[in-house]
Amino acid sequence: MFFFVYIFSHFYVGSMCLAIVLHMFLSHTSSPNKPLDLSFFSCVFFIAHISAPCIIADLTTVLCTLPLNVIPILLSHNTPDTFFQFFHPACILWYKRTNVYYNCKTLPTVEERKRRRRKKRRRRRRRRRRSSRRRRRGGGGGGEVEEEEEEEEEKEEEEEEEEEEEEEEEEEDDEEEEEEDDDDEDTLFRYRRKRMRRSRRL
Repeated sequence: MFFFVYIFSHFYVGSMCLAIVLHMFLSHTSSPNKPLDLSFFSCVFFIAHISAPCIIADLTTVLCTLPLNVIPILLSHNTPDTFFQFFHPACILWYKRTNVYYNCKTLPTVEERKRRRRKKRRRRRRRRRRSSRRRRRGGGGGGEVEEEEEEEEEKEEEEEEEEEEEEEEEEEDDEEEEEEDDDDEDTLFRYRRKRMRRSRRL
């Protein structure tokens, strides 16, 4: 099988697609409900290793693993970094712009992890405050103690609301920064494409 891959991978995207389809037919996982087996990834990495002419020719390919009832799709990008980063699950989220849906699970991004940590902290704070309130109520006391507890609860609720507002503002700022970074990346890709086209014309 690697002999066929070696032959067909030297002829750009069409021949690479043909090599992948050959691998699919030769493998024994031909049922449409099953995803591709792990041997497919060995084929992919072999193509990545020997397809240097395609990368140099501004034809870096990113292979997507879809169910066998759908033909595997090859996405073309400018930099070889995107080709190698695609195999990291967290980077698959970046490719959702292409409206291609994958059957592999994606790891949470750094921002999602931060949001989950914030939610966990909020829950812990609320649990601690509830437990402290129950202890105070269980201890007993007069009317003055109850009034003080109510005032403390109101203050704590106000503090929680202020903290949530600050966290929401921080999240909005982070999202705006991400959008700016994405715009910068798009401009870089466009600039590189222009340079490659000019070099080819020369």
